[in-house]
Amino acid sequence: MTAGELQQKMSYVEFKYWQAFNSLEPLGVTREDMMQANIAKTLADIHAPKHDLKLDSFMMFKQKVEKTKAELISNLKSFFGK
Repeated sequence: MTAGELQQKMSYVEFKYWQAFNSLEPLGVTREDMMQANIAKTLADIHAPKHDLKLDSFMMFKQKVEKTKAELISNLKSFFGK
């Protein structure tokens, strides 16, 4: 279905519903990445049970974690040698 067909067939209310649903249950690359990483980690658990790998070790797309203000200040001080 094209975007034009969707605009003709889907109401604004339904569109907003799907936006809300997507924020609660995201579909797409992130979810697929997590599912594939889970399979890879399971195989690692089976074949190398004493490994220290986490689920995110197997993910292709890492989510950026925001640093705290203290971490940023520490990084700047170490970079500029203060």
